[in-house]
Amino acid sequence: MNTLQTSQSPALQLQTQPPNVTPTNETGRLAHPQDTKPTAAANKKPCDVKRVSFRVFDNRSGPAKAWIHTPQNDASEYTESDNNAAVILLSGAPGGMTGPSEMWPSLANRVANSDNGIPVLRLNYRYTTQTKHCIADVKTAMQYLEDKHSMTHFILVGWSFGGALVSAMGGSDERVIACAMAASQKAETEGVRTMAPRPLLLVHGTSDQTMRYSASQELFEEYGEEGERELQLIDGDDHEIGRYTGEVEEMLCMFIMKHASGGVETDEEEGGVKLPEESVE
Repeated sequence: MNTLQTSQSPALQLQTQPPNVTPTNETGRLAHPQDTKPTAAANKKPCDVKRVSFRVFDNRSGPAKAWIHTPQNDASEYTESDNNAAVILLSGAPGGMTGPSEMWPSLANRVANSDNGIPVLRLNYRYTTQTKHCIADVKTAMQYLEDKHSMTHFILVGWSFGGALVSAMGGSDERVIACAMAASQKAETEGVRTMAPRPLLLVHGTSDQTMRYSASQELFEEYGEEGERELQLIDGDDHEIGRYTGEVEEMLCMFIMKHASGGVETDEEEGGVKLPEESVE
């Protein structure tokens, strides 16, 4: 399923680009998260938030730091029938753990506090803008979540430079089950060509002067037609997603919730990956 969603809300206009893709549905305006009441389960069991670090081993070995948001029912107690997906949030070239317009802490709390209780890790890079070292950071973060919290599947969300890391991991690591890229750069994103059938969400403001929204249009096309792809162009928003921060946070939250219980199965005969049967159209 290849979708390009549009909104008829005067406050949030999502452009129908590229023109050869037919819009398939209307989303309407999404509520700002500050106005959204948490679920009953979230009220009873707020997530735990703590700072962690783990050593990354490469030719510049050292500790990477992160904040992790975990539900009260700790992931180490999960059984095979429980959710075993975690989310990793990746920031832009300056690094840090807050994301565009400080969206990441709020998004992490919402996802961890949800009825599904999904762990979220906000990663800080050891060496910002140095892609190979940042990829090592992401790989080690995934291993940390697997070792400490029994997580075996991952949803990666990257902003700006973080989009390159999502592309690299989403196009090569079978543990990644879904990818989202917000205001992504185009450089070093070749992995998007081998990302399918993992679902991909692209979000970009049309007034972004740092990374032109044409980058996301190109990524949409390079992803191909073998998986579920979605492009949301936000009319008038900037690189920091400062105009419709809440709406974009809601999009990302919905995307994560939709795909957290899925997975990408290895096709041993073909040597590739495939979506669970119920997700294939």
